[in-house]
Amino acid sequence: MAKAVAMLLEAIDAQDVCDASYGLRPGRSPHHALHEVRQGRLTNGIGDVIDCDSSAFLDNVPPDTLRTILRKRLKDGRVLELIEMWLQAGILDGKEMGCPDQGSPQGSVLSPLLATVYLHEVLDTWCETVVQAHCRGKVVLSRYADEVVMGCERAEDARRISEVRPQRCAKYGLEITTEQTTVVRFGRPQRSSADRQAGTFSFLGFVHSWGQTWRGSHTSTRKTEGKRLRRRLGAFWRWCRDNRHRPLQEQDMFLCAKRRGYSQDYGVRCNSPCLDLVYYAATRAWRYWLNRRGGRKMTWRAFGRMMAAYPLPRPKIVKGWV
Repeated sequence: MAKAVAMLLEAIDAQDVCDASYGLRPGRSPHHALHEVRQGRLTNGIGDVIDCDSSAFLDNVPPDTLRTILRKRLKDGRVLELIEMWLQAGILDGKEMGCPDQGSPQGSVLSPLLATVYLHEVLDTWCETVVQAHCRGKVVLSRYADEVVMGCERAEDARRISEVRPQRCAKYGLEITTEQTTVVRFGRPQRSSADRQAGTFSFLGFVHSWGQTWRGSHTSTRKTEGKRLRRRLGAFWRWCRDNRHRPLQEQDMFLCAKRRGYSQDYGVRCNSPCLDLVYYAATRAWRYWLNRRGGRKMTWRAFGRMMAAYPLPRPKIVKGWV
């Protein structure tokens, strides 16, 4: 039943969703959002980027405000009753059942769609109808689910948006501080300018910055965000530690799947150093824990022979510029 309601909400939301929204839409993935950010949405004519920290949105969505927004989009009373029932679903914490006062139901197929409908009303519509009309320069927005960045042509527009964004969120029941909105100077560096250093911002697990090509021109680059890189390295280490007694063929199968999954998520151009780091960290973790499972020691020479028989996939760029 929840899946059927989710399909209905998805069809209704697709009619008036903004082009800048990429999350949970058919035919759109995080890599489509990254491509648009790099190809021009935040690189051509943009001087400042507003990094909007929206990580607390899903856990702090006021149910009453969400119901009001849904009534604007849905007229079927039975569907609204079903959504109301899921919004009031309790959470089993140990042996105690609790009903949260705010937030969308986590773990449900409806949760991401409800958050998308909510953010469309709070941010997307506001940016298209209010922000762009009151700013002197160009303003663009890119959003994937609850990850949001805004680009401004003029610095004064970025400053004004960062100041009024907490007021906009407070209107819909969210408490956002000014510290959760960071304005970054991200204009394309000029060779003749004394201020050649541009800032960086994070979006969809990547740190976006400006770099130089071998011809000397500037291009937008991306690398894996530090906390996500450390999380992935720790995950490889813990898996090799906990599964070192499994047969080698089985370990190789699981590690290959994990390596291919990382390349699918982070195998974009300009991110080769992070891909290589994850590959070498995975191989060293594998050898380290194989050497500590008892019996014959796994020397580097023996590990090399084993890698020839059970090779791990090398880092690979799977997402080009287009």
